[in-house]
Amino acid sequence: MLSTLQKNSYLDRIHFTGKLELTVDCLRALHLAQLKSIPFENLDIPLNRRIRLTKEDILEKLLEQKRGGFCYELNYAFSLLLNSLGFQVKLLSASVFDGTDFGKDFDHLLLLVKIDHKPYIADVGFGDSFREPLALDSGISSQSDTRYKIEKSGENYTLLQQKNDEKWTTQYLFSLHAQDIADFNKMCNFHQTSPESSFTKKSVCTIATDLGRITISNGRLITTASANKSKMTIPDVGEYKRLLLKHFGITLPENLPLNRLLSQ
Repeated sequence: MLSTLQKNSYLDRIHFTGKLELTVDCLRALHLAQLKSIPFENLDIPLNRRIRLTKEDILEKLLEQKRGGFCYELNYAFSLLLNSLGFQVKLLSASVFDGTDFGKDFDHLLLLVKIDHKPYIADVGFGDSFREPLALDSGISSQSDTRYKIEKSGENYTLLQQKNDEKWTTQYLFSLHAQDIADFNKMCNFHQTSPESSFTKKSVCTIATDLGRITISNGRLITTASANKSKMTIPDVGEYKRLLLKHFGITLPENLPLNRLLSQ
């Protein structure tokens, strides 16, 4: 749970001014507000700054430093906000599909939110994915030019995505067993230290916009608006810092080896 001060600070951080009530519409609005206000980013990993999954560390990073984070940080923080508003929330473990195989348990953290006994999946920590929570039994959901569906097999569920009428692609596999944040510590450490993790192979900072998404990946700025995509090479650390502040509101300490972010 968050204190009243923390809750208000969080709502300010995501620029939320709507009515707070225990409804699907409110959950949708909060979900989208976070995606458009707090970036998905792994910048601490190439900078060798340890990520710790404590309430205090995560709130300091997101609310005081005005930073983003990756799934464990973003979805755990969002769960704290939702709990403080009275929503029923559980942390779930997912295994991400890399195109060939599923990852390990606790590879990803997402949320189960129940409203009037109906379950919804919320996820503000998976980069370019659904913008509005998905009802667990919703069938196919259309969001802009992308469609989503959740398939059930035994106790497991699989999230699939289809962009621009292309083929369906698998996103991740999950179950509805509730987890504690401490259960994700091992995989959080893996993803910030192992050469096998995608997060140690590149730096990324990305955020949703009204028309698409803005991303800095290593030394490139990528802007997506509807079906249009543009890419620009970032020439130096100075320009990287300027773009990071302009598009994501992030200012990193001067004493860090920021050149690593361009060359990961």
